[in-house]
Amino acid sequence: MLKKLVLTILFFAVLTGLARGETVDEILALYTEGRFTEAMEKGRASGTLDGLNLAVRSQFILIQYTYDPELRGSVIERAMVDARKAHDMDPDNLEATTNLGIIIALRGKYERSISDGRESRDLFRKAVEMDPEDSWALGALASWHADIIDQAGFIVGRLIFGAKKKKAYELFDRAIEAEPGNLTIRAAYVRALLKLKPKKFAVIIQENMDYILKSQADNVLESLMKEQIRQIRIAMDNDDQGRLELLLDEAVPLELVPDN
Repeated sequence: MLKKLVLTILFFAVLTGLARGETVDEILALYTEGRFTEAMEKGRASGTLDGLNLAVRSQFILIQYTYDPELRGSVIERAMVDARKAHDMDPDNLEATTNLGIIIALRGKYERSISDGRESRDLFRKAVEMDPEDSWALGALASWHADIIDQAGFIVGRLIFGAKKKKAYELFDRAIEAEPGNLTIRAAYVRALLKLKPKKFAVIIQENMDYILKSQADNVLESLMKEQIRQIRIAMDNDDQGRLELLLDEAVPLELVPDN
């Protein structure tokens, strides 16, 4: 009787594991196809670490590129709940740590929060310590340095947060070396250089823009990055500084998401 009960428990455990795996695969497919709202909802409903990580990643893209700016605050707070839940499940999970840092940094950007700036920095540093070769962790920490300097200025950024331009450049170089074909990280590098040192790094900016625009996008996120870089190049060619600043601040909705 006991043996039969154990076998029954194992059988249902296997079924549950398979179902959970299929659900995560389905969520990942939705994310890759650019169906970010569905990926967010199904990821949240899955209750799994992988599902929540995909839900948070989807919300980040929706917040940055599709939502009305006036709605960002409430959406960021909902994403924060999901990100903290995922991180609480496994504080040593690399993706959950990076994702939580990204959402906190995003909130800090819009609310000008010192505490958010410091907490996101610490999470990104932890992620890089977990895996010094992870392109997303390196890119996230590089973007943090660049964004803090851009928002707070060189002196305040360094004194209050420990942000450094040189560190941003070094981390971006490491991220691209770790994953040369990652168009999202290259696009972030272009934006950072244009904000911080556009003349000094003009050649590197053009090389990365050329690489992005000539590359084949593997998913909708990369298609979004290509469109963003295409629009940035047009603004630069037309010497449209107002439009360029909006694009660099990611305040321009990009209409490439098949979210239905």
